[in-house]
Amino acid sequence: MDITQETKIDIDDVLASSAVGPAKVQNLKEYIQCVLNEQVGLVVARQLLSEFITLFNERVDDNEVKKQVLTFAIELAQPRSVSFEEQLSQLRENLAKVYEDEEDYLEAAKALQSIQLDSGHRSISDEYKLGIYVRIMRLLLEVDEAVTADTYLNRAALLIHNSNDLVLNSTFKLCQARILDAKRRFLEAAIKFHELIYETQIDEFDRLQCLMSAVQCAVLAGAGPQRSHSLATLYKDERTHHHLASSPIFETTCTGRVIGHNEVADFFATLQQHHRAIRKHNLLSASKIYNNITLDEHTAY
Repeated sequence: MDITQETKIDIDDVLASSAVGPAKVQNLKEYIQCVLNEQVGLVVARQLLSEFITLFNERVDDNEVKKQVLTFAIELAQPRSVSFEEQLSQLRENLAKVYEDEEDYLEAAKALQSIQLDSGHRSISDEYKLGIYVRIMRLLLEVDEAVTADTYLNRAALLIHNSNDLVLNSTFKLCQARILDAKRRFLEAAIKFHELIYETQIDEFDRLQCLMSAVQCAVLAGAGPQRSHSLATLYKDERTHHHLASSPIFETTCTGRVIGHNEVADFFATLQQHHRAIRKHNLLSASKIYNNITLDEHTAY
């Protein structure tokens, strides 16, 4: 293949080729090499690469082909990143989508993290930046990378106030709650999760999951007036009694009774690795009744 400023290769012909597997990948790579040839005028090259990205995304379904070709295009365009910033962003977004479809969330996050969002060479809207930050947070939380996700939460927090995208705003709030939970700031997390159960942009199943997380975090939160208020608010919601597996221990906690062995075991089965605070509640509950006590049943906790 060859291309000059006066000649354009028809990407339709390349995509319509009967080649499959490695042969198709090679044809697409050759097309990209021609487009990014330094002899091609920059305006034409940008136009052709943008056209390629759109059509490639629409017409190629094989994820392995997508990964190889998108990765190749990114590597080839990266040395001229200043000239192809917008196209590189599109390539990386598409590559992230491929990884996400394969549930390789960490690689998807890495692809998005490589997008240049603080450029002095093109105008990037706050809405676009916010969308990328929220996607990165969501992906990192899927692989328990809460510390790194927190960095993007801080960046997104500077932009969220101007967002009118209700779905994006709800996703931001969910990520915020999950990060607070992961950082063991259980009371704050409980409040954020509880707010989400009223978000109509979230489907009913996910709202119930938020309610369960709110209950877990409220139970695990440190004792005090704010925790008591949070527990009381959640206790008034009938869904905590009808839908949640953790409701028995929740009711015991709200009434200040000592949590039993079976309740602890059932509750622990629903928890994540960082959820460890149940002993504090038992000792506090016991202290209301006895001055000196040995809780043989609970010493294992």
